Amino acid sequence: MSSNELVEQIMAQVIARVATPEQQALPDT
Repeated sequence: MSSNELVEQIMAQVIARVATPEQQALPDT
């Protein structure tokens, strides 16, 4: 598993979170 794939997975998760603020309305702090 290359680090590039890991970065893509992390980016995908972050984008998914930002794209769905109403569904992910949990306090991060």
